Amino acid sequence: MSLVELTAQADELGLAAGGLACLDRCVPLLGGDDEILRPLWASLAESEEGFRDWGECVEQVRAKLYVADGPQNAASVEGEAVALAHRMLGGAPAERTAANLREWADACSVAALQIHGLLDATARAESDGAASARDRREGRT
Repeated sequence: MSLVELTAQADELGLAAGGLACLDRCVPLLGGDDEILRPLWASLAESEEGFRDWGECVEQVRAKLYVADGPQNAASVEGEAVALAHRMLGGAPAERTAANLREWADACSVAALQIHGLLDATARAESDGAASARDRREGRT
């Protein structure tokens, strides 16, 4: 089953966890540590009351990691990866609805695959990163 199909079938909790997992893998690019997303992860593990804190937690993480000017050298491979990670963070929905989370989770999965392709020197040398990400999204791994 492809990533697109899995995302289409996911419920609200699965979408939030999927998008957050993609962002979590890219937090080091934003200057964050392993603990920065803990409040968001905790809100997923709690009852519906915890989900009410989602938007507040998103704003707190943005405040800690967001750089107003964006990456300093977006022309470099690393700068492009940082820019993608910032878009993932910026796109996190403050309102936790299935529609918002579905769009965000899909965008995060694409961005995370692009980031991994950009930063993987072997993959860059062997293939086009965009085609590689597209193949993975369609289930051709």
